[in-house]
Amino acid sequence: MYLSNAIDLAEPPVILGVTGGIGSGKSAVSDLLVQRGAARFDADIAGHEVLGHDEVKTALTARWGAAIVGDDGNLIRSIIGEIVFSD
Repeated sequence: MYLSNAIDLAEPPVILGVTGGIGSGKSAVSDLLVQRGAARFDADIAGHEVLGHDEVKTALTARWGAAIVGDDGNLIRSIIGEIVFSD
């Protein structure tokens, strides 16, 4: 699940984004916030889930070709990342 500690609030929630490079402590900071009652949306988990849908695989393969599909039939996130984030 990619949303934890969701609660109904009478006031609008404070939205805090935790960003950083690999190994920068995003998960550690997020864990501390969750321990203190914050809700967490994990975009990485959500991204994995979305990329597992057949419709998404079909659409991305049609756009970028079979090179983004691994031998196991799953999309190769690192290749997709290179395509999406290259300028």
